[in-house]
Amino acid sequence: MLLLLLSLVYLPGVVTVNNDVLMDGDVVLGGLFSVQDYTEGRCESILPSSIMTHEAIRWFFKKLNERNYISNVSLGLHAYKTCGQPPLAVKATIAMKNTWDGISKFQGIVGPGFSAETQDVSRLLSSLPEEDRLLQISYSATAAILSDKSVYKNLYRVIETDDVQVEIMVQLMKSLQWNYIAIVYGDDTYGRKEPNPEIHGRESRHMHTRVRTNISGIRERRTTTTL
Repeated sequence: MLLLLLSLVYLPGVVTVNNDVLMDGDVVLGGLFSVQDYTEGRCESILPSSIMTHEAIRWFFKKLNERNYISNVSLGLHAYKTCGQPPLAVKATIAMKNTWDGISKFQGIVGPGFSAETQDVSRLLSSLPEEDRLLQISYSATAAILSDKSVYKNLYRVIETDDVQVEIMVQLMKSLQWNYIAIVYGDDTYGRKEPNPEIHGRESRHMHTRVRTNISGIRERRTTTTL
């Protein structure tokens, strides 16, 4: 049920949500989910897509357990709320580590949802000694920078990186013979990493690009990029 992660208090303008919820098992994975949007310094409105992701993972684990997919071993999930914020994701990861410290059945972490969160959580876990380093599996973080195994040693993904998305967009622009584009991007891990023209091959045609962001102050830059 979608309300398993929610403890709702019906007061004017107030929604209280559990910071974590446990579905126990013989082997337990941690889960990092946004659950709520982060507005004006606090977690506020519920994010249905994040709740659905959490419930889908719980449902999948339950079905595997019902079928005894791993012989005589049940899977559990300890989900934590991050509100989509890297500092809160790191805080939740530390709380998770402290809760399960020394308990061998805790085997890894699923999530979090955004690339910036995933980056900080993976840096934290990858900095630990190898014997204490938890496996981390991302279900939606796509930033190409996360593929650097010298930094993000514990991280694996079940989704393609942004390189694939960028390649398709570049090929589309080439086919339409565009020579000027505007790019609007967020000032975060997902948005800051610009595509490297080298991966798209070398051609004589140039594309003029104006890059602008108003997330943390207006910034404009004009470049000429060989596509």
